[in-house]
Amino acid sequence: GRGVGGEGERGRGLMSFPRYESYKDSGVEWLGNVPEHWELKRLKRNLRLLTEKTARRENPVALENIESWSGRFIQTETKFEGEGIAFERGDILFGKLRPYLAKVYLADTAGEAVGDFHVMRPTKGIDSRFSQYQILNREFIAIVDGSTFGAKMPRVSWDFLSNMVLTTPPIPEQQTIAPDTLATGTHNIRASHSGNAPYYSTLSTTVQASGHFPRRHQRPKPQRTDKGFRHRMAGRSAGALGCYAASENY
Repeated sequence: GRGVGGEGERGRGLMSFPRYESYKDSGVEWLGNVPEHWELKRLKRNLRLLTEKTARRENPVALENIESWSGRFIQTETKFEGEGIAFERGDILFGKLRPYLAKVYLADTAGEAVGDFHVMRPTKGIDSRFSQYQILNREFIAIVDGSTFGAKMPRVSWDFLSNMVLTTPPIPEQQTIAPDTLATGTHNIRASHSGNAPYYSTLSTTVQASGHFPRRHQRPKPQRTDKGFRHRMAGRSAGALGCYAASENY
């Protein structure tokens, strides 16, 4: 099938990751401690927004074509009109309308994004699959969802999304982590590293064990005890969220 990930890939046994010698406080609450040599960057430094319009219709992709939480492509018979945004293989389409649906597509061919997408291209030193995996993090989606504007058609702005802080390992580690974790199911990361490597929770997505998948159209809840957290987030810019963007140097 097209795209990356998928429910059918989960649960293939425990993974084995090394424990790094030293860690540092990321300064970002939801990321916690990360390996000392990993960089912390805002999303806009890892992924560049694409805005070039195109009228071609060789391979249109709309929100209805993307399966929630897995990024799997779903073929439909819908005919799309109007301009789209051109993308190439390896680009990432993020559904900005109702982001709690977690529609994140990793393109396996060139095409046209039709509708409410932020279309992004990885910058040098960034692995596409790893970036898709990070964005599908349950905490990431919950935070982004808390920033939406519009009561009936809630959307996330590029200003907010682009200022989210991400862990950025060296490219060889990205390429090692992403394929393995997507193939085995991220619940296994937690099982094999519980209490030993807290930063792995920053990589986890909801491509997990049975019972951890949210129901379709169900909003994910932030994994924290502070029940007022998500409400305080609503409508605030990423720069104002000290717990997520503690430094403008990211």
